Amino acid sequence: MRSLCVAALVLLSGCPGLLTEKGNDFPCDFTQPPQVRDAVCARGEVCGPDNLCRAFHYEGPQFEGRAVLPDSSNARAVHPLRLSQPVTLIAGFERAADVLSTRTGGPVGVGTAQGFMRIVEGEVGTPVGTPARYAHVSAVFDGGAFGVLPDGTVETVLPQTPLLFDGTWPVSVAQKPVHGAVGLRSGQDTTVVLRGEMPPLSSGLISKDGTTVAPLEGPGGALFGDGGTTGRLLDVAVVPPPMASEELQAGTMLVGATAGGFVFRGFNKFGVLAPAWSPMHTEAVTVAELTDQAVPGPRVRMMRSTEGRTWAVLADGLLSTWVFSGTPAPSMVRAFNECKVCGAGVPFAFTPLETPQPAVDVLCAQMNPMRLEVHLERVVGAVLTPDQPCITEELVPRFDVTQLALRPAALGGGAVRDESLGVGVALGGRRGQVWVGPALSSVRPLFLDRVPLAGGTFFRPDGGVVPVAVTDLYMASPASVTNGWAVQRASANAANEDLKPRAFVGAAPGWLLTTGGDLSLAAVDPQRPLDVSVQFGPQLVDGRGDPARTASVFAEAIDEFDGGVRSFVITADDSVYFLPAGNLTLSDQPRVSPGLTPVLTPEAATPIRSFTLERTPVFTNGVDRVRGYAVTSRNLYRVELAGTPARWQAVPLSLAPGEPLEVWMDHPRGGLGRVGYRQGSVFTLPGGFELARPNDAGEPSNVLDYENLGGWPMAWSSTGAYAAFWDLRADGRLDNKLDSGVLGVPMVWRKLTLSDGGEPWLEATDGGLRAPPGRLFVQHDQPRLENGRQVDRFTLFLFTPGQVFELATLVRSGSVVSSLP
Repeated sequence: MRSLCVAALVLLSGCPGLLTEKGNDFPCDFTQPPQVRDAVCARGEVCGPDNLCRAFHYEGPQFEGRAVLPDSSNARAVHPLRLSQPVTLIAGFERAADVLSTRTGGPVGVGTAQGFMRIVEGEVGTPVGTPARYAHVSAVFDGGAFGVLPDGTVETVLPQTPLLFDGTWPVSVAQKPVHGAVGLRSGQDTTVVLRGEMPPLSSGLISKDGTTVAPLEGPGGALFGDGGTTGRLLDVAVVPPPMASEELQAGTMLVGATAGGFVFRGFNKFGVLAPAWSPMHTEAVTVAELTDQAVPGPRVRMMRSTEGRTWAVLADGLLSTWVFSGTPAPSMVRAFNECKVCGAGVPFAFTPLETPQPAVDVLCAQMNPMRLEVHLERVVGAVLTPDQPCITEELVPRFDVTQLALRPAALGGGAVRDESLGVGVALGGRRGQVWVGPALSSVRPLFLDRVPLAGGTFFRPDGGVVPVAVTDLYMASPASVTNGWAVQRASANAANEDLKPRAFVGAAPGWLLTTGGDLSLAAVDPQRPLDVSVQFGPQLVDGRGDPARTASVFAEAIDEFDGGVRSFVITADDSVYFLPAGNLTLSDQPRVSPGLTPVLTPEAATPIRSFTLERTPVFTNGVDRVRGYAVTSRNLYRVELAGTPARWQAVPLSLAPGEPLEVWMDHPRGGLGRVGYRQGSVFTLPGGFELARPNDAGEPSNVLDYENLGGWPMAWSSTGAYAAFWDLRADGRLDNKLDSGVLGVPMVWRKLTLSDGGEPWLEATDGGLRAPPGRLFVQHDQPRLENGRQVDRFTLFLFTPGQVFELATLVRSGSVVSSLP
């Protein structure tokens, strides 16, 4: 009895150890379902992730008027489109300039089971013909192309003007199977070189009416000698101006490889062919061991570098590398001894280059038990005897070598490739990919072929926006009507590795960060939507003044209501950077402005892996008030510039156990943040209320990426794509209340599929269907005015290694406005 009295006296005394006015936080079990865990809490309270009851404040999606749910009824694949099947043939480039340039875009010819298609400026032509008939297809001029049948017959595939073939050009059966062909205009005629898989080869001049004017070698394959030089022509490469004219004062020239060395034949500026082959070698080529038997023999191919100074001949795995000089007379000097390439494997393709010493990139393949292994190596030298392996350096390919398409054994096997021009290379993929470039180590795809690092938007000339994906090597956008996301061509500065795009700046279309940490502004040419020009601002540097590491980088802009930018907030590695727009100077050349140094490091030596910026006028004016949220490896922070005087600070936030993965804002101009966890839970910020939790099946259990579709969380996990939202009741209101009528029910995750119910992004594994690496991206179109209200359209894209899908859309109607900026 005495104890009860003492307790009563304590309660009445207002002891500071007890909160008699607000009440105590009551313990609860957050692991229980919402209806169970909240039952022990007082009315108006919910169970928090810290297992204590607390007052609930609604921090879910904010709508003016009735809520709108995501619409996935028209979910579809948007890339690739026409070119979506394995490539069976790759045509030659139409002009050497297309290979010599670092730009991509073709024109290139590609064959699939659908037919033969010509690619120009990212657009894929209508399929024609039956590529399965041809051992090779080569583009010629003015949009034409011809196919080479296995018996050596040449026939027209695409009509061409003014060159018109009569449909056939017979080649003896002894010269099949034909590997490729080169077409090149020389004055009034066209030089066509058929490149065979075995010697001897055949080549000749074809006039405009389609008749053979003159062969390029003498009877029986012997060359027209000069000074007694004779020999069977093994291969021919065409060297067009301007490279030839710079040193030889001539137009187009032909360089031939023979068993006895190298010869050339040139055209003068009037297009007249020299009457005979002239020697340009100092010693023989080891391929002299080749026999004249008309039976399948070693493949002989000759290639040159884009500059024309490094040449290589490959015969049955033996590589012969040479250096060309045009002064005082055309000559070839051996770069290093001949050597064996690819070890126990076989070479699929090779390209000489100058880096700065002569070298040759070789794509090697070796059949191991049950699988084909492909790797890229660079030959940089040789030892004393030709029977020894080359001295090589291992290279990391810029494309997925497991995706290389392979030719049928009846057509010679190996990778689907084109080297017919004698310079550069084109490769075909198993999912319709096309990779082109001047060297194997620098090929670039014509279309998006990998999961991007980030997504953003550029302004279109009409004022709209176009989505853009940035990868480790290039940018791509849906500029191609016939094949989806085409690779864009950046300015000449993009040849510099650390000036390649790395991440986009949120809320500022066109702004991006480069791999080297340069804040840049990109613009799309309205006449050529694949061409991009770039201006450069300051480079991010760390506290020591060294370039900041950009393996983890995020950037946001605080924008003006008229569309301008007030300031930039950027994170790179473990630090935060801040730049008012008034302090920004742009230049056509990089690194002109002083470097930008960090203002805050929330967690030293721990990279920031997600960052989002609040844009409400209460907490953010972009000058001396800034607020956002950041996620490091295991921690969540509120990052802000505040106080008098204003200073930067990072405040750690503890919401729930587990691994925070990503942060984002509910609305571009809203003040409510979100933090998504690896196990599929989403919490609100700043309140820390649970907004979404895994469904009864525990999905999504391993989230790889989050996105925000107009207020609704989206997730990409190892088991597929998901959307979280509440259902709509019959009265049009959200069904987000507990049985007691109190708000607080978490959203339910639902799987997203195509309109037919399929999930083509899932791949079969030993453990069942699993999702590959991927990334979500939401495109926010420019707001438009309808009936006096601002209307915003959001589109959700899913990127997988080989495809792009449009999964859902959302159209929100906002407040009444008189005009839009």
